[in-house]
Amino acid sequence: MLIVRPRRFGKTLNMSMLQYFLDQSKSSQDNLFQGLDIAKNTGFCEKHQNQYPVIFISFSNIKYSDYAEAYEGISALPMELYRNYRYLLEGDFLYGDEKVVFKELLYKKANSANLRSAVKHMKKKFNKTPIILIDEYDTPI
Repeated sequence: MLIVRPRRFGKTLNMSMLQYFLDQSKSSQDNLFQGLDIAKNTGFCEKHQNQYPVIFISFSNIKYSDYAEAYEGISALPMELYRNYRYLLEGDFLYGDEKVVFKELLYKKANSANLRSAVKHMKKKFNKTPIILIDEYDTPI
């Protein structure tokens, strides 16, 4: 889904709100939605609140003057995100070769083909396809 609105319209705020509502890594005890209208719909909240793996990516810092630098900056984003998901290395749900690729991504030594494995690792861990929120997608352009 693409949400197009003018600058300063609250797109980032809305995506941040979605992340906090849906992300299973957020504590349901620190419920930011307590007392709001959405909290009154308990069935919806039980089904969706804190139930999904969420990846939030922002291209806001990808401000380069040429294609090669922009590509390098964009390629580095998933690698930086892997720091947030280090816990995926724990346990035995990833095979040895998958852990090697994960570590290569974590330490920015992976190739572009390995960048696609982030979603696969999260899907395998949580048995759910992650929700991916992309902010400032047009900044590199």
